[in-house]
Amino acid sequence: MTPGMIVSAVIALGVLIFIHELGHFLVAKRLGVGVLKFSLGFGKRLWGFRVGGTEYLLSAIPLGGYVKMVGEDPREVRVAPDGTAMDAEGRPLDLAESFAHKPVWARALIILAGPGANFLLAVAIFWVLFVAVGRPLPEPVIGPPAPDSPAAAAGLKEGDRIRAMDGDPVRSWEEVFSRLQQGRGAPITLTLERGGETRTVRVTPVSRTVVNHVL
Repeated sequence: MTPGMIVSAVIALGVLIFIHELGHFLVAKRLGVGVLKFSLGFGKRLWGFRVGGTEYLLSAIPLGGYVKMVGEDPREVRVAPDGTAMDAEGRPLDLAESFAHKPVWARALIILAGPGANFLLAVAIFWVLFVAVGRPLPEPVIGPPAPDSPAAAAGLKEGDRIRAMDGDPVRSWEEVFSRLQQGRGAPITLTLERGGETRTVRVTPVSRTVVNHVL
């Protein structure tokens, strides 16, 4: 594995983790759970800032990440005799913002938000690829011509690539079949590429079943 591949893998992993943790973070915030830390990476803090009670961190080890919520661990929530809630370090807590004190459905949504965010990311990536690249279409490369077929009679050989039909470029078998249907059996001129050379042949199609692009 090259250094470039390693860097690419780390970046891709970082994006997946960021989206995963972002799902937890956004749903927790939306349901009124306090978020103490939102970190990309583990280990030593490299950089960070605090906004609205949440500390946003970039940590040294990029192979992970986490969201630390108020009351995420019920053992860290302590209630004083006067009813005041505190965390493990003695800081006052608002139980209304505690993850552990939210209803089961809210906790379930927060937990499922991470995988859900990754699923939505996958859908978005596939959609972008489909729009940008499109559906792959098989190139019009001829298979072995059947004996006594018009293709064999015209001298077509396995591996010939159809470049044009009656002078009009074609790029897929769908275009080839469409042109054949439009021609209704009329003779057609094929421009072929064979071994780096271009040649032209005249073929009269006949109606028959096509299997694995055998003409």
